[in-house]
Amino acid sequence: MLTPEGVPAQIELWQVAFDLGHGDDAKDALVLSPQEQAHARRYRRRDDARRFCCMRACLRRLLGERLDCAPQAVPLVRNAYGKPLLGGPGGLSFNVSHAGDIGLLAMAPGLALGIDVECGIAAGLQELHDMARQVLSPDEWAALPAPLDEVRFLRHWVAKEAVLKALGLGIGEHLQSIHLDLESHPRYQIFHQQSQWPAPARLHARALSTRPGHAAALAWIDA
Repeated sequence: MLTPEGVPAQIELWQVAFDLGHGDDAKDALVLSPQEQAHARRYRRRDDARRFCCMRACLRRLLGERLDCAPQAVPLVRNAYGKPLLGGPGGLSFNVSHAGDIGLLAMAPGLALGIDVECGIAAGLQELHDMARQVLSPDEWAALPAPLDEVRFLRHWVAKEAVLKALGLGIGEHLQSIHLDLESHPRYQIFHQQSQWPAPARLHARALSTRPGHAAALAWIDA
């Protein structure tokens, strides 16, 4: 379990290392719902299906321990944007993400959570610029040092996605609505002007240390 500084004590964090060549797909599939098994079969790449199965099985086992039920009996639902949630009462929130050869899982009672991890971008400079234009706000773009730094861009990307996942919102349409100050790394200041969102002072994001070549962030909202 990960224990980064500056994270509320009730948040539990796990890092999962994927063994894509020797994973026990059948054992993981046993604890998935029929809908989750069907979702896994829709992946075109076998490695992507294995990542999904492994992370969903880990999630179900951890939730099952806390709810005192079998992993396959954990009532998981999705919100309108596809974020998985625990169905029924309980007050336990969680979030998962995976990329490359690792997965991350966060869990806590009473706090909305978001977590995101990405591995290095295999892209040319122009493609990286195009991606940054979609992710960064105008102020963030203006403050970005030239030439474009992939590491700094990835920090922006994962932190923004983690915040939006904590808010329970869709990723694509809101990335530019958030402005991050990365100078306070590993804790980031968050700004927005969305009146329907929690005040910026209640939003928190922190970079997480993972494997080389990956960038990751955790976000949470004060109750």
